Amino acid sequence: MKCYICNNVSTSYEHVPAKCFFPKGNRLNLIKVLSCDTHNLETSKDDEYIRNIISMTKGANNIAVEHFRNKGIASFKRSPALQARIASKPMFLNLIKDDETTKGLTYEVERERFDKVMKKIAYGLYFHEYKRTWEKELVISTDRLITPSYETDIVAPEIKKYSFLKADTIFEGDNPEVFQYTFIDFPRQNEKFMFMKFYEVFEVWVLPKQYSKFATL
Repeated sequence: MKCYICNNVSTSYEHVPAKCFFPKGNRLNLIKVLSCDTHNLETSKDDEYIRNIISMTKGANNIAVEHFRNKGIASFKRSPALQARIASKPMFLNLIKDDETTKGLTYEVERERFDKVMKKIAYGLYFHEYKRTWEKELVISTDRLITPSYETDIVAPEIKKYSFLKADTIFEGDNPEVFQYTFIDFPRQNEKFMFMKFYEVFEVWVLPKQYSKFATL
């Protein structure tokens, strides 16, 4: 049997998303796919890093807050280097919500590492849904991360044009307070794009690169 991403022989099963995203009590029917070592255990540090970033997000639900307190802080104690990477270059930004301005503490995120984890989840869920590999190069977009010039990534406004399509879709995932997802038919193309949500607030879009006008991203 082959790995869900590559042609290497599978040696184990991989949770998608990684099990570390799900606190105890929120692990009903976690999705697993066949994986080789490269796409499973060797990415565990990346999974933990991104889990901490997302669970720290302003507005995330109580499950995320408690999960960060129980697992995120513990991971910092085990690995001071992990804490140093997340807490590097902290900045206070003015955040506007409901016409009120508040201060919010932000941290620099390793975007390449974030995209790597999101692509891995997307490939795994596509394999789970359609029983074949997603043989496309993917683009990741989210409006939850901002550029150094305080803007969302350049793909986010383009993807938002299709947000209405998810209104009538059925979301998958038996632990919706932690994670849910859906695949959506791409308009006028024989292809899918994907929407994911973590802890009810952190949204991520995934689409094949050739269908993004920002193909050089």
